[in-house]
Amino acid sequence: MLEPADEPKARATKSPQPTRFTEFDETAESGSGTTLFVGGPSESLSFLEANADAYACILQNEAEPFSDNHRELMSRCYVLIASDPFPSALLKIQQAHNRIQLWQDRMKTELIHHESYQRLLDCSESMLSNFVSITDYSFQLLAFTKTIEPSDGVSQRLIRNGYHDLETIEIFRRNNLFKTWEKENGLKIHENPLTTDTESASYIFRLNGAYFIHIVMRFNKRPRTKGLVDTFKVFVNHVEILVRKDWIKRKKQGPAFAKTLTGLCTGKLDKQTVIEEELVLAGIPKEARFSVLAFSPSAFPEELLPSERHYYQTQLAMEFPRDKMASIGNKFILLHEHTQEDRQNDPVDDQREETLFLSCVAAFLNAHGGLCGLSDPVESAFEIRFAYLQALYALSHRSALPPSLEKKPFPPITVFRECLYDFLLVGRSNKELYSYLQAHSLIERIERDDSVNNTNNMDVLITYLYCERKVSIAARTLFMHRNSFLYRIESLQKKYRLDFDSFLFRQAFLAEYSIRKQNRTS
Repeated sequence: MLEPADEPKARATKSPQPTRFTEFDETAESGSGTTLFVGGPSESLSFLEANADAYACILQNEAEPFSDNHRELMSRCYVLIASDPFPSALLKIQQAHNRIQLWQDRMKTELIHHESYQRLLDCSESMLSNFVSITDYSFQLLAFTKTIEPSDGVSQRLIRNGYHDLETIEIFRRNNLFKTWEKENGLKIHENPLTTDTESASYIFRLNGAYFIHIVMRFNKRPRTKGLVDTFKVFVNHVEILVRKDWIKRKKQGPAFAKTLTGLCTGKLDKQTVIEEELVLAGIPKEARFSVLAFSPSAFPEELLPSERHYYQTQLAMEFPRDKMASIGNKFILLHEHTQEDRQNDPVDDQREETLFLSCVAAFLNAHGGLCGLSDPVESAFEIRFAYLQALYALSHRSALPPSLEKKPFPPITVFRECLYDFLLVGRSNKELYSYLQAHSLIERIERDDSVNNTNNMDVLITYLYCERKVSIAARTLFMHRNSFLYRIESLQKKYRLDFDSFLFRQAFLAEYSIRKQNRTS
């Protein structure tokens, strides 16, 4: 290292002895180092001419142009313009180098021992000096600068919710950001970003063509400079190590139940093909009370981008962590198991539990959009196939509503029993589901019980409905005492789980009875 005053001597010395920073170049072999010559312009360029592998830090009081003859050498030069005396400038260089080296060492330690995006960012806040957020493919927040608050609404809601909410998603859609991110690669500087008033830098990691991790730095505290952007690049390079580890881990840890649930829904797994161990591994009991929900993220799901679908899928998994989920086609299927605590003998309690669950589903749809079809409950894992078909029909029935009926008070969720009447009239093309409903019909069960026990329960129920649930009139029609008739009705509703308080249920019950009666006479 020579001070500018020593330049004449430097010109006479072809290769002055430099100071070696033995750990400056991390790619160097053990025991070797990269030579960094620190001095004035002339001796620095002379040293670079004589040492092809060396670098130089040129100290200048003010910016001075370099000749075209030295253009090739400048790729190995760092120029520091400072009015400080040479010793002070050199001290600052050493301090900056030590600070950067210490920071990189801390990041390496975090990568080895913790593998945490948040801890990696925690030790980088003082270097970046701006708000930084890291989100994944589904817009879940993985890390953010905890001591540097954001100044824009999008980032503030991101921290508050832990994910980009529906309001932010709509902003992204209006500005076509989804399409931009699907194609964007590497580091990008956004001088006029669409979601904030400050400049920002972003980096998208795309592995195997998939949009995976998104890092954004807002220049809200410290203005953008080339040095700060370079510092951000160093941080990104260390994050990449963690991203690749995370990607490999995620690919190895797919949910064990998804394949089994998909097989049960599509009919590829049934009593003849499935093994009980497969159900055990998937966590699906063979005998239980199940309901299937079919979710469509949009009325036109085929138009959604993969990132939008993944966002919706992650929100579903977070909102219903107890339920099992699979993706079939462009729909998401949720298997809801009614636990023993949920399953009561009293149909009133069953109705209360179902109402509570439906309210949770409706709240999700109101928050994140989309449509949903819900099946009637089934009692076996091997009936999940038919519950799935019910849920799809209910979903298609809801999607087929004319635009004039798309608004409230119609909820975004449709229960199959509410459209059973239409299915019985026009849905016979689905022979598989129609045959199942015929075999598992409440009317079929009640009539079979009447035949075995020599009772007239079906007559009692149909008369009750034909008389518009007026107990006195129905009792006189059957020549029964009113109290006896009322007791029979209440007992049958409890035994067969009849929801006669629902107009749609009553309508479907009478329609099925009428259709079955016509089939018997024809």
